[in-house]
Amino acid sequence: MKKRILMVAVPFCLIISLLVVSLTVFSNDRASSSAADIPYYKVESKKLKKTMLVPGVVKENHKEHYYLDSTISNKVTFNVNLDDDVKKGQLLYSYESPELQSEVNSIELQIEKMNLEYNELLNKKDEL
Repeated sequence: MKKRILMVAVPFCLIISLLVVSLTVFSNDRASSSAADIPYYKVESKKLKKTMLVPGVVKENHKEHYYLDSTISNKVTFNVNLDDDVKKGQLLYSYESPELQSEVNSIELQIEKMNLEYNELLNKKDEL
C-alpha cells in the first residue's frame, strides 16, 4: 500500500515543483521588463476613398475601333491578324481603288508644290 502511495505521490510532487519553478521564472521575466521595452504605436486617422464593386467587364480606355468603309472600295488588304499587338503608325489595312490612288497622287503633288513655294519664300527672305 505504501508503494502505491509513493508511486502516485512522487510524480505528483514533481509536477507541482515544475509548475512552481516555471511560475517563478515567468514572473521574474515580467518584472524585469520596463516601460521602454513595451512597443507603442501612434494611431493616425486617414480618409479612405469610397469604392463600389460592380460586376462587369473591364475595358481599356485607349483602344480605338476602325471600321471598313464599303463605299470606298470592295478590295481590302489586311496587314494584321486578330489579337495582334499594333503600334502607333502601323498599317492595319489598305483599300485598292484607282480613285483613291489618283487622290493620293494629287495630294503628293500639292505637297511638293508647297515645299517649292516655301523654299522660294525662304530664298526671298534671305535676299532681303
